[in-house]
Amino acid sequence: MLYLFFILIIFLVILPAYFLKKRKNVEVKGAVLCLFRTKRGLRLLDSLAKTRFWDYFSDMAIIFSFGLIAALYLSLEKKEKAINYVVLYVLSILSNFFILTLLMAPNVLGLEILTPNVLRSFGKTVMMPFINLVFTVSIFGGLGFTTLLLLLIASANILVSYLMGIKPAPSITPVIPGVEIPGSPIYIPLHAVFALVILVVVHEIAHGIIARREKIKVKSLGILTVGIFPMGAFTEPDEDELKRSPVRKRMRVFAAGSMANIITAFVFFCFFMLFYLTAANNFVYDPMSISPSFIPWGHDYVEGLKVVHVINKSNAFNASLRPGEIIKNIDVVFEKRIPGSIAQIVTENRTLWVKRGANGLMGFDYYVIKKGSYDISIWVKKIIMEILYWTFTLNFTIAIINYLPFAIFDGAHILEDLAYFFMKKGKVKKAKKKAKIVVWIFSIITGAALLLGALPYFT
Repeated sequence: MLYLFFILIIFLVILPAYFLKKRKNVEVKGAVLCLFRTKRGLRLLDSLAKTRFWDYFSDMAIIFSFGLIAALYLSLEKKEKAINYVVLYVLSILSNFFILTLLMAPNVLGLEILTPNVLRSFGKTVMMPFINLVFTVSIFGGLGFTTLLLLLIASANILVSYLMGIKPAPSITPVIPGVEIPGSPIYIPLHAVFALVILVVVHEIAHGIIARREKIKVKSLGILTVGIFPMGAFTEPDEDELKRSPVRKRMRVFAAGSMANIITAFVFFCFFMLFYLTAANNFVYDPMSISPSFIPWGHDYVEGLKVVHVINKSNAFNASLRPGEIIKNIDVVFEKRIPGSIAQIVTENRTLWVKRGANGLMGFDYYVIKKGSYDISIWVKKIIMEILYWTFTLNFTIAIINYLPFAIFDGAHILEDLAYFFMKKGKVKKAKKKAKIVVWIFSIITGAALLLGALPYFT
């Protein structure tokens, strides 16, 4: 099987990339990443950019990124009535409350890492100030500083867990559909690649539309593939022209991608809930398995849960649970998930005792075995719901991460322009240097938090 895998990689990824690099409009990076460039679609981009809607969209995106700081910049920089930005700011606050409610409710997203177990264990005495702090930062610092705060708290949770003798779960994970990441608290199924493609396409097209709206040249559009497998799309603005553009124009372009992803996340969240409540209304949603699962109501419908994936070296793996086994006591996936507690798993032939990890999970995924005749509709519904779920989740998560003030993210560019605006006072060169220093300070803080978030992978 391993030889077959390498042969497929050679014929479907490496060889196509080798022959494609000889084509005029194709650039190959890293031997397998292919960028197909074209000027087709640029006129459509220009047509879409004509409406004034994009001005409000991109200004709202700037406010979403850094909250009151960004709203203050817009009201000082533009000659329009400040009331316009007050309205946008109020709308952004209301939207942020909705977003943060999702973040702080692990039953919705399964992102329990954002409300750390160490904090929850102290009850309301500690949790309420924590929640108030997060909402306050969101008002003044937007999603950029709020995401940084949550990342810092998650990293602190990891350090405290180590001090308390508890093995923590990582607070970050690579997004690679269909690939098991050892030690990762989640598993992203292969069909979530559709969600990843939607994410990239929406993000890049938004950058392109706003660039054209701001009269910044877009040199080409393109498709990104790994060998013959499409992975997304990209727009290629003229970098020199973008650097020379006024601050507000640059900020609009940088902020647009994440804003488009947030709107896409909201749309697919609505689709997900609509499908869940109608077409799949006989299902129970379990967001806390390593890949969100959907189980029919009542034991009368269910023969058992067939284990399809066990994370290597997870607690379930160490307890000898293996793919193919059928769990008979389905309540084990719904009982209260207390980190460190022992769960009883009854299979057809034996009983296992599995210790729950730092996030309350055991490290396996499953699908439902329905009583009676085989019904393919369960598979179809499950796949549709998972695609909707991951499209919503990945767009949402990548959007807020991209607002982080970290050197390689759009949030760093926005923060640099904001810092430059408030520091310039006629001394342009000094202001630019100070702005870069501000960004590097926050990049170091964010980078340290990301490294701490990945530490459990190596321990």
